[in-house]
Amino acid sequence: MKIKDILIHCCCAHCAAYTIKYWQEQGYNVTAFWYNPNIHPY
Repeated sequence: MKIKDILIHCCCAHCAAYTIKYWQEQGYNVTAFWYNPNIHPY
């Protein structure tokens, strides 16, 4: 079976934990992407 790639957008680690595990169990190579310009570094 060929491993498929998937890119998911995650809002936080808590939300991504289950989602990443689920897709990995389905045979996907998961890359998580986080982007939120509303959070400023200072």
